Amino acid sequence: MPDDLGKILGAIGAIVAVIFIGTFAIIVFSTLGDQQCRSYQDVINQKDIEISTLNGVINQTNDQLYQCRQDYDTLIKQNITKKDFEEIKGDYNLTQIQINNLNQKFEQFNKNYNSYYGILIKNYKVSLAFNIAIGVSLISIEILSLALLKSEFIWFVISAIRKKKKESEDKEVTND
Repeated sequence: MPDDLGKILGAIGAIVAVIFIGTFAIIVFSTLGDQQCRSYQDVINQKDIEISTLNGVINQTNDQLYQCRQDYDTLIKQNITKKDFEEIKGDYNLTQIQINNLNQKFEQFNKNYNSYYGILIKNYKVSLAFNIAIGVSLISIEILSLALLKSEFIWFVISAIRKKKKESEDKEVTND
């Protein structure tokens, strides 16, 4: 038994020695490893940051790809063809021609309107001058006739008054 006890104590001593040596080796290697691996750890940390940044870029690119696929699917569903584009271009050209024709008609209308307006204003001025001349002439004739007929009018009034007095006197004489 003492042999067994010696073996057990030796085994326990060996286990304690292995644990002690292992712990010492881990502490030494970890201290040495931390100092020697610090630059590698910094590089690894930097690479981790770059990886997360690139993952963000990849996510954005995937979102853009998804949007492009949706747009492409929409375009495919709309089925725009060269023929459709040529029809649109033809309609555009036809519309442009119609707009140009309308512009020409509008310019011609403006030209005619301005011409008509000019003639209308000219006729109005002539008519106004003619009417003023006629009005002045009529007033002049009335003033002249009043001046010439004034004496006759006064004689008519005087004779009417005399006639009335004479009639009233004749009535008084016949009444007396």
